[in-house]
Amino acid sequence: MIDANGLTFEVATCGTGERLALCLHGFPETAFSWRHQ
Repeated sequence: MIDANGLTFEVATCGTGERLALCLHGFPETAFSWRHQ
């Protein structure tokens, strides 16, 4: 969980390194939407 500006976000992380890929899903989907990416 990450807190930012009074909001709490649930996050999933994997891998290591300097690059970041940010995948946002739309409502009412979940992170499961990205399982084949």
